Amino acid sequence: MRLPARYRTSDRNTWHGGTTENLSRSGLLLRVDDPREVTRLRHCAAPIDIPVEVPDDSTARSVAVIACRGDVVRDVTDGITANQPGVAVAVRSYRLADAPVLDIWFGLVLISNLLRSSDGLQLILLLIARCCSW
Repeated sequence: MRLPARYRTSDRNTWHGGTTENLSRSGLLLRVDDPREVTRLRHCAAPIDIPVEVPDDSTARSVAVIACRGDVVRDVTDGITANQPGVAVAVRSYRLADAPVLDIWFGLVLISNLLRSSDGLQLILLLIARCCSW
């Protein structure tokens, strides 16, 4: 799932921009806007926080925010996206955060959007499991 994202390491207050790719229950690929950040992230021992906004396709408004926290496990630079390098992040924890109260309509929109992605069904089942365990 390619979604605009922001991120920061837990030892700093500054947010940086990027794009998520290949979001799953165990990790994600984060393409960073500033290539210099890859080196800093790769050598930082602090966890990385990435709130991922799940948009409504029809309005582009965020219907939910999934707050991910994880560890950078490697840097990623490939020939296709060499101009936007990134890092692979192993997700430690995640939760539904800062989301408006989701009524049935927005819940259906969220599920519909997630089902359009390859990892969407896994993410839906993961969120249901997490919500039931709280």
